Amino acid sequence: MSTQSNTAPNRSILDVLKRNHTLLWKLAEIAFDVAVPLALYYILINYVSRPVALIVSGVPPLLRSLFKYFWARKTDYILIIIFISFVASAIMGLTTNDARLVLLDNAVTTGCIALLFLFTLVAPINPLAYTLMHEEIPIQRIKQVAARVTTPEAAASTSSATTALASQEHDQIAKDEDGFPTPDPDYVALYYAENPAFKRDCVVLTAFVGVLLVIECAGLIGIIFGSPMDVDGLVIATRIYGWVTTSVVIAGAMIYTFVWMRRTSLKGLVTFVAGFRKGAPQPGGETEGSTDNSTVANV
Repeated sequence: MSTQSNTAPNRSILDVLKRNHTLLWKLAEIAFDVAVPLALYYILINYVSRPVALIVSGVPPLLRSLFKYFWARKTDYILIIIFISFVASAIMGLTTNDARLVLLDNAVTTGCIALLFLFTLVAPINPLAYTLMHEEIPIQRIKQVAARVTTPEAAASTSSATTALASQEHDQIAKDEDGFPTPDPDYVALYYAENPAFKRDCVVLTAFVGVLLVIECAGLIGIIFGSPMDVDGLVIATRIYGWVTTSVVIAGAMIYTFVWMRRTSLKGLVTFVAGFRKGAPQPGGETEGSTDNSTVANV
């Protein structure tokens, strides 16, 4: 019979991950990127040319991205793509006085990000979905949950390779108050290396996002150069189209992560981390990410 003393709290991986990354917050950011530029554009066209109005109206979303970059204090290659695309489109629009070229900003950005996602599938590097997920997973919070996991499965959730690594470190490094190695090993990277299901899901998610972004880019180019609408109509159409398609991409990625992956490849992460407590993890394990339901409730 399980008790609170030998099981994790009634908390799922979904609840842990959603603390730092929610669908509602992302949609609010996208809405800001649509509403503010539209309002600025329709105010500015009364005073300046349309290319200039479009360029200025694109500054607030860029500033928001820059703020996030300086707040996080880490290199963001997607932000670099956004900045370069913005500057290139602005230069082309001003030199040709063609507002449609300024509108290409979003299409160029989306296309480059799509290529970046797809490139990581063929290059000898980790899939981009894994890289982004690695940064978002709150490992300290997962350690707190794992510290209360005391079932036998926690000791048998890693393979012999990880066992050897932990065994070497066990007598050489200090432990924190919860019994974990200090400084921490990269738990997510170890889990990725040990769990084929997690690796497969990261590849599928990367391909899914990359293909959807290619479709979004093609749609934007089609609207800009294939539509009979004037510039004012194109501004509204491209902003709304971009908001809808980006929302679909984000919603699809998060549903795949929080509905599918949390039931499969992410399900064993807490148990995997728990295996590093109070000595090295034992060999044998659940390389497909399965774990006893009594270990992590409702995962």
